[in-house]
Amino acid sequence: MGNRKVVIQENAVRRIAETAWHIESNFSALSAKKFIDEIFIVLNKISAPEVTYHPCTYRPWQELGYKCVSFRKKYLIAYLEFESEIIICDFSHAALLK
Repeated sequence: MGNRKVVIQENAVRRIAETAWHIESNFSALSAKKFIDEIFIVLNKISAPEVTYHPCTYRPWQELGYKCVSFRKKYLIAYLEFESEIIICDFSHAALLK
């Protein structure tokens, strides 16, 4: 059985791009590329049908039924899970979700 289709909503794309730009501005283009490459590795991992994560603890995301996966221990990826696809809904630095 193959992986589920991954759909990334515009809001999540924008937030990931903003974070990559911040990394590039403060560190290097290579660091930003590594950041993006690692995100795609995580997305591929969570697209596997046998993989599931816990519901988000951040209340507004929890109320929307999002599941969350930690990325680099300081970011959260929020997504909706379906049988044939996952939808990446949001991305944020965990410290901003208080």
